Amino acid sequence: MVLCLYRYYNNHELSLFGRAMYSAF
Repeated sequence: MVLCLYRYYNNHELSLFGRAMYSAF
């Protein structure tokens, strides 16, 4: 599930936010 969110944010301009969340987990 986390990977899905990471990929979703990576495709959008929120890549930085996605990376932050991924790091948190």
